[in-house]
Amino acid sequence: MKNFLLALIVVVITVFVIAGWRGRRSERPPLQIFPDMKAQPKYKTQAETIFFADGRADRIPVAGAIPVEVDPRDGYRLTGQIRDRWGDGFPIPVTEALMERGRQRYGISCSPCHGLTGSGDGVVTEYALKGVVANFNTDRLRKMADGQIVWTIANGKGQMQGYPNISADDRWAIVAWVRALQLSQGASPADVSEARRLEATRP
Repeated sequence: MKNFLLALIVVVITVFVIAGWRGRRSERPPLQIFPDMKAQPKYKTQAETIFFADGRADRIPVAGAIPVEVDPRDGYRLTGQIRDRWGDGFPIPVTEALMERGRQRYGISCSPCHGLTGSGDGVVTEYALKGVVANFNTDRLRKMADGQIVWTIANGKGQMQGYPNISADDRWAIVAWVRALQLSQGASPADVSEARRLEATRP
């Protein structure tokens, strides 16, 4: 019993001594009994290295690289590119539901700058960027490949920031709506089906 009490006293004193040093400042690294992989042989983000000729630890993906979870056959839908050129045409069905989705996404993400008709006269231009925002109804943008517009939505261009958080299918939905806006600006009543014209005249 006596030996047990002595051992207990030693343990208690040791615990208090160790606990008393916690929180104290020291220039030496702390003693790590269980390091839990805190110290690893790795390079931190944007660190320097002598291993590569350019001195950069982080490496740029090779041209054409895609995430491992992405099907390589799906590259056009994701990037808007077919090999080394911009693609034209939609990799997903252009349905009424897709057009409605495009109208919604365009209204949220694009119309503040580009305007509801795509003329580059959104509310932002009343305070800044007047004359800088792209007008979708110009010949240049009417002729721009669908894939290039998809890529621009994701990555941005000029004064426009990219929107990588917009999903790939939503980017194509926005492009579909932009194409509809372009058609609408030069359209006449004769371009609308008779059923749609009758629907528009109903109260």
